[in-house]
Amino acid sequence: MFPWLAMGHLTPFLHLSNKLAERGYKVSFLLPTKTHTKFAPLNLYPDLISFIPLIVPRVHGLPLGAETMSDVPLPLSPLLLMSMDNMKNQVESALLTIMPDAVFYDFAYWVPAFTSRFRIKSIFCSVGSASAVSYFFGLGRKIEACQDVTEAENLMQPPSGYPSLSVQLRLFEARTAIGMSHALSGSITLYDRFMTSIKESDALCFRTCREIEGPFCDYIETQFGKPVFLSGPVLPELPSSQLEDRWVKWLGRFKEKSLVYCALGSECILGKDQFLELVLGLELTGLPFLAALKPPCGALTVEEALPEGFEERVRNRGVVHGDWVQQQLILGHFSVGCFMSHCGFGSMWESLFSECQIVLLPQSTDQFTNTRLMTEDLKVAVEIDRREDDGWFTRESVCNAVKSLMDKESEAANHIRANHTKWRNILSREGMESSYIDNFTAMLQGYLSLILLSRRYTDYMGSLILYHSKIRHKEEPPQVALLLVVVMELIDLCESSTCRDEMVEPISVMSKYWFFENLLHRRTKRSFLIQILIRSRDDYCEVRARRDRAATKEKVKSRSNDTTMEVSSSNCLLGTPSSQPCMSKKFALEETVTRGSSKSTRRAELNSVLPSQCTRKVQLKLWARAVASNMRQESWGTTHDKQCP
Repeated sequence: MFPWLAMGHLTPFLHLSNKLAERGYKVSFLLPTKTHTKFAPLNLYPDLISFIPLIVPRVHGLPLGAETMSDVPLPLSPLLLMSMDNMKNQVESALLTIMPDAVFYDFAYWVPAFTSRFRIKSIFCSVGSASAVSYFFGLGRKIEACQDVTEAENLMQPPSGYPSLSVQLRLFEARTAIGMSHALSGSITLYDRFMTSIKESDALCFRTCREIEGPFCDYIETQFGKPVFLSGPVLPELPSSQLEDRWVKWLGRFKEKSLVYCALGSECILGKDQFLELVLGLELTGLPFLAALKPPCGALTVEEALPEGFEERVRNRGVVHGDWVQQQLILGHFSVGCFMSHCGFGSMWESLFSECQIVLLPQSTDQFTNTRLMTEDLKVAVEIDRREDDGWFTRESVCNAVKSLMDKESEAANHIRANHTKWRNILSREGMESSYIDNFTAMLQGYLSLILLSRRYTDYMGSLILYHSKIRHKEEPPQVALLLVVVMELIDLCESSTCRDEMVEPISVMSKYWFFENLLHRRTKRSFLIQILIRSRDDYCEVRARRDRAATKEKVKSRSNDTTMEVSSSNCLLGTPSSQPCMSKKFALEETVTRGSSKSTRRAELNSVLPSQCTRKVQLKLWARAVASNMRQESWGTTHDKQCP
């Protein structure tokens, strides 16, 4: 795991790590040295999750000792990104030491270029929503570095084929997105950083679920032609600590579901004028409120930015707090009835799982699309009205949005409340989160298992590419070669009945996500592919047989008086690179069985010395046909279990 150095990225990566470790996976987590102590209490499986320390390089202008975005003002974030890019050598050295099967990353766009050289899979793990990624980074989308009306109007519309017409941007949102996308983030723009990270990865991972974002995930899979793994809404476990006494006492003074909790995230810094409109709007509701806000631009503390006389007027029912609070515990308190949020992806899930009514005030790129998803698609929230051209909101619009939901007599509010309850029940049903994680790990294991099969026998690729150059197969030879590498190794593994059940999931994954369907149905004839599969297999086995022929002859001579030859079936399983596949043993032994005997006699002798599952070449043909028919799981079971004709 190598996430961007911000709490909103580090924390979700660690939560996913905990879920993987819970199922027995070993995880190496790369993060800055001093950050270890902050995250140690969140590491629920220290025996399986190891923290790998990284030294944050010094960059001119970066505050001394800064390691994460918590230590850096938002305008200086490009310097921290530059520092992260300067960690490249440290990260590569760590990965060479660990040699993992896969690397999960997000902002480090240079990771895939390194991992591909060592056959390590790179998985882009998004902490943002699939709806936002598909909206801003679809392959048909190119955000130009200008903010004129034409470019902004283009971005206001979703890309071609986008699954939802209701998810659209307003003019000020499009301009904000353009400005943020082309702001320098280290040595490249933020837009290019994201696009490179996504396009160069081997697979994509989202912490979402199909119930909420299924069409968007399918759209991304189609756009980029990569596997998309969904981990479900990976929420942190409820903290073992209790809510601070000061908040317990203060919140406990109010009636059930009567208080408004407002939080706009750790990176949102409002202008002073908008800060005033927000707090005055909360006052105008007449409801009790708790606002956890960063000091506005130009102020060191929230207290100095508050309007004159404000604290006196709201002393008994309102607090504006300028520091971190225990948001999950506050949302779960009986007195909190409304959550005013910026609709960051983490806060979006927390609001959906809560029993609070949801008011939204988005501030940046993905928050805009998240807000449309919540208000227009799911219809579980309301958004504060703002001016179209610059996004300005007033105290009256803040007040109206809150009161529209808190009014129990309002028909519109009751409709939104019912929708929220419906979605909360869907997301909270028993076993949903664990089922998503189980499916995520099964698909990940299947994907990596198939990839790693070819890693175990590195000489496969060269021989198959050479073979294909001889038969002049000019269309997509690298893909065909990789296909054959995986299929041949899969057949080796499947010939052992002890592995059959374990390989059902990988086959299902491969048939769904890989290029098999296009390859088989677009240009390659099935009969031709079957022929290639069998001939390539035989050719490869002959190569392996010649390599070991001398040693095999010696073994046969030394055991010529035995009635049977003992052959270990363990080589049928995926083992070390030196493990010889079952079929290569067959070819090797065919060379050593008495040449003077008849063909039927030699066949009988051969069958007597091999495991039964390795003796039928017909079975290999059946497997090739199963591959050529898109490797459906049904054909897996019937093909393997039937007796060969």
